[in-house]
Amino acid sequence: MSSALDALSALETEVGRIRPVVSKAGYLESILSSMSDLLILAGLDGVIRIANPASKHLTGRTADELIGEQLALIFPDLSPPDFGDILQRDGVHDEERLCVTRSGEVLPASLSASVVRDEAGRPEALLCVARDLSASKRIEEERQQLYEAVQRQEILLEELSTPLLPIADGVLVAPLVGPVDGQRAARLTEALLQGVTTQHIRVAIVDLTGVREIASETIAGLLRAVQAVRLLGARAVLTGIRPEVARSLVELGAELSGVPTFGTLQAGIAHAVR
Repeated sequence: MSSALDALSALETEVGRIRPVVSKAGYLESILSSMSDLLILAGLDGVIRIANPASKHLTGRTADELIGEQLALIFPDLSPPDFGDILQRDGVHDEERLCVTRSGEVLPASLSASVVRDEAGRPEALLCVARDLSASKRIEEERQQLYEAVQRQEILLEELSTPLLPIADGVLVAPLVGPVDGQRAARLTEALLQGVTTQHIRVAIVDLTGVREIASETIAGLLRAVQAVRLLGARAVLTGIRPEVARSLVELGAELSGVPTFGTLQAGIAHAVR
């Protein structure tokens, strides 16, 4: 919006230079009418002297209704004598301010304000251009809510993809369902390490009943998980190995020596609690 103020100033200067005979008012009125943002000129007493038609979009008041009113009527934190220290600054300043509409609704607004000075450099008025930020704020809030919902969903899915189920004192089961890629195998390792450490687990059962196919990267991930459990002093047990999974383990050369394996979860649990 600072560019709008600069353009308005430049146009006014140009009008004064090339059309000394033609009234500036017509040109300025045309500019004010074409603007989509609120534009207000207020004196140092805070009284609004000029308001453009677009002021109604933000404030709910027409230009005629605004003229003669205090600027603080629509921007409560802009009142004389310093107008929120704006008079102490030079140039155009963009900031967010609260705007009060005719109905009493309080809206966030982007405000560009600059001090109009006389030939001697003394402040004589305040020029404000403002735009309603409600829509952009709402979109940003909805985007943030969506982001947080996605984050929560990802956390939930991650927890569901590597659940740890304590079934007896010192025994837990990590059931795997569906495809297991390298990333999920890494999460399994992390979850098992966390569970073994915090729950004082002595036997960790990795149940593959829900896994129909197994790839080389999955085998590598499972072996890392098993090794990590054993390094912490706990025993690792594999259960629910389907024939097709067993065939893949053999074909891929998986080294499972020292790791008890069982066809069913029930058999693995019976082994663990003995």
